[in-house]
Amino acid sequence: MKKIILLPIVMLFSLSVFSQINSGYIKMEVTDVSVNSPEMAQMAGMMKGTTQEIYFHDGKQRMDMNMMGGMVKISTFSNNDDGKMDMLYDMMGTKMHVETSVQESEGSMDDMDFKVEVIEGDKKNILGYNCKRVVVTMDTEMGDVKIKMYVTDEISVPSSFVQSVKSGIIPGTPLLIETEMGPMTMKFEAKSVGKEVDKSKFSIPTEGYKKMSMADFQKQMGGMQMGF
Repeated sequence: MKKIILLPIVMLFSLSVFSQINSGYIKMEVTDVSVNSPEMAQMAGMMKGTTQEIYFHDGKQRMDMNMMGGMVKISTFSNNDDGKMDMLYDMMGTKMHVETSVQESEGSMDDMDFKVEVIEGDKKNILGYNCKRVVVTMDTEMGDVKIKMYVTDEISVPSSFVQSVKSGIIPGTPLLIETEMGPMTMKFEAKSVGKEVDKSKFSIPTEGYKKMSMADFQKQMGGMQMGF
C-alpha cells in the first residue's frame, strides 16, 4: 500500500478559536479526487467518499474517519482537561489502540515547515456559516503540500490534536478544504453541522484493540504517515 498522508486532514481541526458554537458535530466528506499520474488512479478512487465526523463538547473531542470503503477506520479521542489522546485504528481487521498526548503529537511535527496565510476579501457562506479563505503550505517527506480552505469563527472545535502550527494558528474551523499533494488534488467539504451531540460518543470502545505506544505503532506501520 502506498504511503497516505492524512496529516493535512487531521491537523485542520487542531484549532484555537473563540466563537458561538462550542458543542456539536461536523460531518465532512471527500467529494472529489483528481490525479495526473496513472499510478495514483486506484488510490484516488479509494479516497473518494472518505468521511470524517467531528464531535465536540466541553473540551472533549472525537474524530471518526472512514476510508477506502470502510477498510480503514480511525477514531481519535482527546480531552483538554488532561491532555490525553487515544487513537483507535482498524485497518482491514487489524485493530490497534495508541495512547499518547497532545504534546507528543505536536512534537511529531517539529520537522515540518508551515506557512499560514489569510486571503483578505475572499469569503464564502457554507451551510449558513460565514467563512474566510486561508491557505496553509507545508513541507513533508513527500514534497510540498498546499491546503486551501474556507474557515469559520462561528464554530469552536476544542483546541486539541495539534494546538498550533509554527507560523501561526488557523483562525477558524474549516468547512471546505482543497488539498494539493503532489499529483493528487482532493476536495473535502462539510455536509452537515449540528449543535447537539450524544455524550456517549466520548466513550472509548477499546474492546478487541491491541494497546501500544506511539513509538511501537510507528515501528509497526513502518513509517507510514497515518495522521502523525
